[in-house]
Amino acid sequence: HSGRPYTPVVGREDVSEFVDGIEWIPVEGAYNSARFPWYHRLDVRAERNFRLAGLRSSAFLEVINLYGRKNLYDYRYVDGFSRAVPVNMLPMLPTFGISVAL
Repeated sequence: HSGRPYTPVVGREDVSEFVDGIEWIPVEGAYNSARFPWYHRLDVRAERNFRLAGLRSSAFLEVINLYGRKNLYDYRYVDGFSRAVPVNMLPMLPTFGISVAL
């Protein structure tokens, strides 16, 4: 899907002479005026139902973000809001599990 809208930081302001312990505050652009890059991923899941010692059971194998795309989650501002560092979502994440019901 298209990138999620966000409010960008377009500058910074020095407030160190007015506030103790805080040097810089962000200057934000227009509300939701920027968008993150396009986002996509492929998740797959296989599930099998069976009986285990007479109990209803299920086992699954799931892979989130199968092809390992580096999707942007957010920006983290560092060095007093002077630059943005991208924060990515999880890479490919395989999981598995078993459930047993009475």
